[in-house]
Amino acid sequence: ALELTVQLLAAFQMLKYEGIVHNDVKPANIMVKEKAGRFTIKLIDFGASESDGSHSGKSAGTPEYMSPERLAGQPGDIRSDIYAAGVLLYELLTGEHFVPIIRREKGWFDRLKADQRSKLSDLDAVLDQALKPLSRAGGAGSAPKAAVLKNIIASAIDADPAKRYQS
Repeated sequence: ALELTVQLLAAFQMLKYEGIVHNDVKPANIMVKEKAGRFTIKLIDFGASESDGSHSGKSAGTPEYMSPERLAGQPGDIRSDIYAAGVLLYELLTGEHFVPIIRREKGWFDRLKADQRSKLSDLDAVLDQALKPLSRAGGAGSAPKAAVLKNIIASAIDADPAKRYQS
């Protein structure tokens, strides 16, 4: 999971260099290929992408992976893509969706935003529980690794984009 996440973040760095924000980072838009025991990823489907600093006014993307500012209709930048990567890493490590997949019926958008706020407020406890097996599994060095992972995820999915990783 970590190796693939590092590759995804490297792809974001390339996009930032080119001035592009993907805006729809989700499992379906990440292809994983295996060759000779090595896994590589390819980021696909740039249909919702925008130039960094531009904003079409539309909230294109998959709501379950959109950052709070994008859900509010504000423009995104690389920090919005980093948020989505943090959600993906969270899901890989916990085995559960960060926010539940919601049927698109009346009031669904408000429920999604409320679920997101709730999960962000409970993040510390959820990550402690999810990373507990890692803390115990590998002896003395594992607890610090779990703490580092927890901090990485928490920083990546902070509700405030200014507190997220900048690149």
